[in-house]
Amino acid sequence: AGILPNVVAGRIANRLNFGGINLAVDAACASSLAAVYQGVAELTAGRSDFVIAGGVDTVQGPFGYLCFSKTQALSPRGRCSTFDAEGDGIVISEGIAMVALKRLADAERDGDRIYAVIKGVGASSDGRAKGLTAPLPAGQLRAMRRAYRMAGFGAATVGLFEAHGTGTVAGDTAELESTTRLIREQGAGPRQAVIGSVKTNIGHTKACAGIA
Repeated sequence: AGILPNVVAGRIANRLNFGGINLAVDAACASSLAAVYQGVAELTAGRSDFVIAGGVDTVQGPFGYLCFSKTQALSPRGRCSTFDAEGDGIVISEGIAMVALKRLADAERDGDRIYAVIKGVGASSDGRAKGLTAPLPAGQLRAMRRAYRMAGFGAATVGLFEAHGTGTVAGDTAELESTTRLIREQGAGPRQAVIGSVKTNIGHTKACAGIA
């Protein structure tokens, strides 16, 4: 939609004849997950019965590369090596992903094909953090604890964590620390779970990354 990203949401609502709220969410790399978060809130509150949420990012202009380059975030090798000793930065890519959300009882009643169930969601921010590209484990822990509290089960029962996993040293280190602290504080033993990221396969889709 060029410089008017809200047009994307508006046109989807127009074409599908949706009468509820439509808006574009800007939360940087978390945008698509933030849209899902908003959608879950709409469904939980009973304001909507059906939600389409997702992310679109096809911006590949020189300006974006210059911005990422200035932050020393790009991989000089052009390869994303998440949670790897060779990890040295991100690889930018494009992505479009959407999910259709309904309350579970409604989906079962309507005979919908159910691909996954969202048990809990959580969000947070770091507050006064070290820098734009240096997330704090404490902030990530807050979000995960809130999500598992809502879900009603502990993180120590989870066998696979799909991480943001950008491939940057600062980002990967923070995620490993926060996830390790989360499962160990709940009594998990060593080698109990695995962690990974699809970015090693498809790159960083930026605004789409959360649900890519």
